[in-house]
Amino acid sequence: MKYLATVLLLCGLVACGGGKSTSTAATPVEGASNSTLTNGTQMSNENASSIPNCGAVKAVWANTKTKVYHEANDPMYGHTKHGKYMCPSVAKREGYHLAGGAH
Repeated sequence: MKYLATVLLLCGLVACGGGKSTSTAATPVEGASNSTLTNGTQMSNENASSIPNCGAVKAVWANTKTKVYHEANDPMYGHTKHGKYMCPSVAKREGYHLAGGAH
């Protein structure tokens, strides 16, 4: 009887996707592996959850190692090894400069 209960439990998990949830929401969902930004860029969920609300302007991706920030249309947006999302005004105040811009 215990064997039958185990088999039924496993069949139930397989039928429902193994406990993984899926979502079509535009915002990141806890447990999701990645999300797509409006520019089509893929980002991991840990980065997606840390995007600050900057009001009418979009957050930039700031490379914390080089002190360069990337705007949403930049291919490196969210893709450098060391970085975080920040509001542009905060990035400038902390000494970051625009990628490809004057130092």
